[in-house]
Amino acid sequence: MRYEEWHLDKSSPVPLHRQIYEYMQGKIMNGEWPVGTRIPPQRELAARFQVNRSTVVYALGELAANGLIESKVGQGTVVVNNTWNLLAAGPAPDWNRYVRAG
Repeated sequence: MRYEEWHLDKSSPVPLHRQIYEYMQGKIMNGEWPVGTRIPPQRELAARFQVNRSTVVYALGELAANGLIESKVGQGTVVVNNTWNLLAAGPAPDWNRYVRAG
């Protein structure tokens, strides 16, 4: 699992847990972390992002709540879904507007 040169912006008004969530969500959505990819342990992620472990726990909790990752005792945390849940969770397209627009 690669983390390139991405770093948290600690001066941003966006909370740190949200930045981590968006970073990891992006990796899952663009296919860099496909279904079955094992997510590193919380302590390792906290050290990598230079944040408190609770910040990582919060971000992982949001990913799990959105159905993107799942934690299993003894097996760790893995990617269980990709963009389909995110696409399905959004509002349905307004087809009438598209038809009227031509």
